[in-house]
Order: sequence, then structure tokens, then C-alpha cells
Amino acid sequence: MANYRNKRVEEEDENNGGLPQIPSSLLSSKKPFTVSKSRKCVLDGADVSYKNVELLSKYTSERGRILPARITNISAVNQRRLKEAIRHSRYVGLMPFVKMN
Repeated sequence: MANYRNKRVEEEDENNGGLPQIPSSLLSSKKPFTVSKSRKCVLDGADVSYKNVELLSKYTSERGRILPARITNISAVNQRRLKEAIRHSRYVGLMPFVKMN
């Protein structure tokens, strides 16, 4: 048995050019670890109010949908404040629910 193992290891070394074999557990299809840059929220310190229709309309799509935070780079806290302000503005009648072409 020992001769068979030694022969197999020698064959693998010859095939790999003498380099050691990397275990398959280390070779994964996952993306390499990267450190993401911290994003500064645009709305920090801004007055998010239902009366400020110009600001609120920047964060709605062409059809009137609220844009997600991953697109607008807004923190989760400010995204919730923005959502409530847009809804309040729509209920009061300052913003349309749906923009028609």
C-alpha cells in the first residue's frame, strides 16, 4: 500500500510541475473578500418633510414609484423617513400616486 501511495503522490507532483495540490475546499466559487467603501447618506441633516415636494420627487421614478435605497445611497433610517414623507404628501394631495404619460 505504501508504495502505491508514494507512486501516486509522485505522479501528481510531476503533473503539477512539482507544486503542491491545493485542497478543493479552498477553491470555492465565491467572490473574493472585498472591503466596501462606507457611503455617506445624502439626506443626513436634511429636512425630509411631506411639504418639500421638490426633494421628494427626486426619489421617485418616472412612474411615481419610490426608488430603493441601494440605488439612491440613502441610509435605512432616512429611507423610512423618506417613505413616510412621500406617503403623507400623496395622501394630502401634493404628489401624485402614479405619473401617467
